[in-house]
Amino acid sequence: MNVSRRWRIGQPFLPSVGFAAFLIGARLFAGSGLQGFCLFHLAFGVECPGCGITRSVLALFAGRVSESWQIQRAGIAVAAYFLALAILALLETLARVGPHAAARFRWSANRYFAVILIANWLCRIVIVHIPGT
Repeated sequence: MNVSRRWRIGQPFLPSVGFAAFLIGARLFAGSGLQGFCLFHLAFGVECPGCGITRSVLALFAGRVSESWQIQRAGIAVAAYFLALAILALLETLARVGPHAAARFRWSANRYFAVILIANWLCRIVIVHIPGT
């Protein structure tokens, strides 16, 4: 098998492998006292769309679904998104899904995922910044 064929087979797995590596790193540093920071929050005074997602996904993988939901509702969507991409990459590698169908799925999944993140973020901003709450 030549290098270009191996690259073409492994390329669809890159997002899911990167996500898994990020979660493993976050889990390893969880008890180290290192605290995350958000440049968006520092600049604008409101949370970014991704604030709390790592903690939410880690809680989800630890089996604490309600805690994951309370930390960041989009964490469950993030886990589902990357799981779907990993399954699609596997099916594409096994030649069960063609490249055009896979590309259409990725295009749609990316758009839906962006809408979910932005809608969740806007809801969080509105709920947090309502006077009297």
